[in-house]
Amino acid sequence: MRRWNRGEKIGAVALVAAFAALPAAYLVVPEVRRFFRLEREPMPFTNPVTTSSVSSVPKTGNKTVGVFARSVGELRKSNSVTRMEETESGKPLREIPLGSFGFANPIDLRYSVEDLRLQPYSPEDRFEVHNLPNGEVELLGYVGPETLQRVRSGLSHGEAITFFSDRWMAASNLVAVPLGRFDCPRERIVPLDEPNQKSRRILSALDCKTK
Repeated sequence: MRRWNRGEKIGAVALVAAFAALPAAYLVVPEVRRFFRLEREPMPFTNPVTTSSVSSVPKTGNKTVGVFARSVGELRKSNSVTRMEETESGKPLREIPLGSFGFANPIDLRYSVEDLRLQPYSPEDRFEVHNLPNGEVELLGYVGPETLQRVRSGLSHGEAITFFSDRWMAASNLVAVPLGRFDCPRERIVPLDEPNQKSRRILSALDCKTK
């Protein structure tokens, strides 16, 4: 048998050392780990989702849906509407600029939306109406917790609902709905004697059904 010379022995030792070091490289060196698909690919960065107190309701078939919010101010901001000019007081809605809001007498809400006449300011027995920038018209009203859940899930055709013109103990949830999707044949005056109130409050109730 041929004897190995000194150079061949050194080469063999180096080869054995290289094979011995391979498992360590496999576990430690990032390039080797990526080659063997052991390194987790970094996830792309995404901005955190911002939450809004104005929550929209997704459309569910032919059901009538709307939005709900904690305050009127937040809803006005979300709808991009500003108070109508005093010089436009009493004009029909079709003559009010888009992106405006005003207040309607509940009696007038029983008739055509286009002929609805608005005022820039009004007492709490009037309903706020938003003439959105896209031409849609929204009615703002207050409802109880059970009605709020129905608005969240969507109102079916012919479903009855009552809106109040201002917040009170039994109706503290603010909602906005597309006015053109409702028939509101009856309005009522609601006198309230609430605790911690020095005088009786007068609100309006609007009894509606979805079209």
